[in-house]
Amino acid sequence: RAAPKSISTGGGHVVVLLADRTLRIWGHDGWGQVGVGTNGFYYKVPKTPKVTGATGVFAAGNMTVAIKADGSVLWWGSALAEQRNLELGRNHFVPTPLALP
Repeated sequence: RAAPKSISTGGGHVVVLLADRTLRIWGHDGWGQVGVGTNGFYYKVPKTPKVTGATGVFAAGNMTVAIKADGSVLWWGSALAEQRNLELGRNHFVPTPLALP
């Protein structure tokens, strides 16, 4: 069992980055911020989204962000923009690559 490396809390959910670079998330999942393909639930038991190689994690409001060892960024949960035709304008229920400029 891997030891916790860091923890972050959002608007009702908790994210723990473990020393083995995987995540455990529990709490409110109204917008998919737990990252296991669901939304509208509350998880009392930690879930494991399909993220490996994480070196950092950040939870804010109803979204979660993970930074991977290769520098890539994944995000999921509540939309980041009002325009629904943009990638950041849709809720994501699983970790989704964020295209950086």
